Amino acid sequence: LVLAGCAIGPDPQVLRARNAVQTARDDQYVQAYAPTSLREAEQALTRAEQADARGGDQEEVDHLAYLAEQEAAIARFRALEERSQQQLATTDEQIERELEQLRAERTDRGVVITVEDVLFEVNRAELRSGAQADLVRLADFLDQNPNSTVLVEGHTDNSGNAEYNLELSQLRAQSVRDFLVANGVSPLRVRSIGYGETRPEAPNDNVAGRQQNRRVEIVIEEVEPIVRVRSG
Repeated sequence: LVLAGCAIGPDPQVLRARNAVQTARDDQYVQAYAPTSLREAEQALTRAEQADARGGDQEEVDHLAYLAEQEAAIARFRALEERSQQQLATTDEQIERELEQLRAERTDRGVVITVEDVLFEVNRAELRSGAQADLVRLADFLDQNPNSTVLVEGHTDNSGNAEYNLELSQLRAQSVRDFLVANGVSPLRVRSIGYGETRPEAPNDNVAGRQQNRRVEIVIEEVEPIVRVRSG
């Protein structure tokens, strides 16, 4: 009987708890992000093992082992949660850095990015060669944020015929859209529209105001920044 009793070994519930705690110990993220919870699981396991070793009440042993197993699970959950939060924070910081490189400005309308080098010839819709660097950077940003969709809006001042201005704004918006698509942005993610002279941002009675009104606005709809592209 003595030999048979010795052969029984630790309580099965204690063994499960021991395995659970060891799994938590072996998890590098638990060690990094949930060390306090891991210590609590280890302490709970110690209490269960001690109760089992002294031949404590079976119900008490199983309950203590169950608590240890649950503490190990909590440690792993907290580690996963904390790691996810840190990854989200890192992603947010990266997005902020990228927007800063695009000269982003947060306004009451959202995030505004002014790409000053994106210029058009007067009365033309083709992008100048110097316009491309910032748009390539913007295409890279969109590649890193694949859930974002883009609306490209063209605007003009009130010089000339309104019908002509509407067509010119549409062609300029389309030109920016085509460039983004050519640089890897899915055409399904980019729409374009022209508003002509109907949405001025400044008075059209002076040179500075007219230049401000000649623009392309790129609305990144998922992260909600608005990108202004000034035309010449």
